[in-house]
Amino acid sequence: MPFLLQLREIAMDPHHRAAGIVQTPAEMEERVRSHWDEAQVVELGGRPVGLWKLWRQPETWWILQVQLMPEVQGQGIGAALVRGLQAEARAAGMPLKLKVLKTNPALRLYQRLG
Repeated sequence: MPFLLQLREIAMDPHHRAAGIVQTPAEMEERVRSHWDEAQVVELGGRPVGLWKLWRQPETWWILQVQLMPEVQGQGIGAALVRGLQAEARAAGMPLKLKVLKTNPALRLYQRLG
């Protein structure tokens, strides 16, 4: 939990603030704990570098959270995760959705990947 809270603050707080959203530490923790069973810690070289959270509903699959530490952003990790899930969703005949802040630079990645 300490890593995930630190990650959320580092990776998401600047985007929230740019969008006029201010979250308390309790709200950040609530968001991290939301859909806890669907969460996976992303590791690189045996160390945690991110969070990948999916929610597979019967009618739609949702990407709930993709968060990576700034030092590993731009290395293709997020794109590889999304592409892999896109292929899995296509094979299962499932629509894949997400929501992203317009102020989040990851929006470009999601637009590029369709």
